[in-house]
Amino acid sequence: MNNDETPKRMALRLIADMPDDSTAEELIEELDLNFTLIRSNRQIALGQFITHEETCRKSKQWVEKLSGASKPSPTLPQPTLA
Repeated sequence: MNNDETPKRMALRLIADMPDDSTAEELIEELDLNFTLIRSNRQIALGQFITHEETCRKSKQWVEKLSGASKPSPTLPQPTLA
C-alpha cells in the first residue's frame, strides 16, 4: 500500500489482481496476508519487535523454568514378550 492508497482501495486492487475463479477463502487469505505484512512493517518501523537473539534467550529461560518445575515421571515397567 502506498502512502496515498486507502485500505479500501488497496483491498479492491488486490481483489482485482486475483484470478476470476478465486475462492472466497483465497481472497480473504490474500487480503489478510497483505494487511498483516503492512501492520508488521509498521511495528518494525516503530521499534515494536524483539530480536531473534532475545527470542532465543526468552525461550531458553522458559524451557529451563518448565524443566525445573516439573517432577520426573516414574519409570514404567517394560512389557515382557512371551
